[in-house]
Amino acid sequence: MKKDIEKVGTECAVCGPESDEVVAVVREHEYSNTTEDLFTLVRCRRCGAIRLNPRPAVSEISTLYPSDYFAYDLNPAAGGNKWSPKAISLRRESRRLSSLVRRHSVRAPQSVYDIGCGDGTTLSLMAELFGPNVRTFGCEVNADASARARNAGHDIQNSLFEECELDRNTYDLLLSSHVIEHVASPREFLSKAASMMGPESVFILDTPNVANPVRRLFGRHWGGWHTPRHWNLFDPRSISELADKTGLQVVAIQQMTINMFWVWGMHSLVATKYPRTAEKFFNPRKTITGGTWSLLSLVLFQVLDRVLLVITRRGGQMRVVLKQSSGN
Repeated sequence: MKKDIEKVGTECAVCGPESDEVVAVVREHEYSNTTEDLFTLVRCRRCGAIRLNPRPAVSEISTLYPSDYFAYDLNPAAGGNKWSPKAISLRRESRRLSSLVRRHSVRAPQSVYDIGCGDGTTLSLMAELFGPNVRTFGCEVNADASARARNAGHDIQNSLFEECELDRNTYDLLLSSHVIEHVASPREFLSKAASMMGPESVFILDTPNVANPVRRLFGRHWGGWHTPRHWNLFDPRSISELADKTGLQVVAIQQMTINMFWVWGMHSLVATKYPRTAEKFFNPRKTITGGTWSLLSLVLFQVLDRVLLVITRRGGQMRVVLKQSSGN
């Protein structure tokens, strides 16, 4: 574990230099080969967005994302178990995305771009859903994952999204699943995405929702902190304000459950006193890959999250549907 990694000061992605309040002091607990530094989470008093301040520098990306980072390998075929939590989740996700795209698009997309595409699993799902003529593109910072995506038949750039050279007004459908919270400048991120869209394009963005009861329940142990990789976190109000500043408008927000945040939260909570127990029962790296206990725990946490969502109408993540602002 590295000590004293390079860090940079931050300001609110929505409001700029506004007044902040400290939310929690947090540290890595999911991986044993990143950094042992402590990080401070602060909340903007005006818009409610939460961020690390200071956050790790972009130069530390390779430190924060080890080679076994879970998002680099999402393909259930690698494990060969169609009933693994990973495979079940991907099938459910495929149906949700298909329904949402058809609801907000005037026609089936002919070009899809996935920001932070990992091994290309989601792009492959899009190709299955929308037919063999759909063109699939993406970017991924991890070289191995981007190579697997290319081998699956997708046009992939091995780069940070912010550094990619992309055509303007080109893509019918943009996808970004839990990426914006990882980037240095969410405003630049959304502005670049907006430039890739035409008048009828749809951008579906998933990100944690800090305005949810599970965050309050777990406090500094909430799985959505994903320290030190989540740098900027939003609620419906703050993400809508940020979109307005970048030439986009929010046309819908779906509140959604996310059982993995329970797993990560339980791991953080239990590991403070019983690290071996935490690793055995709430291993954040292995839960998604399968096993009887993994499946049972995820089902239990899914039920709990669903009950809270029904009662409070607030989920641990939100799916934001964006289009170009009418003035663009």
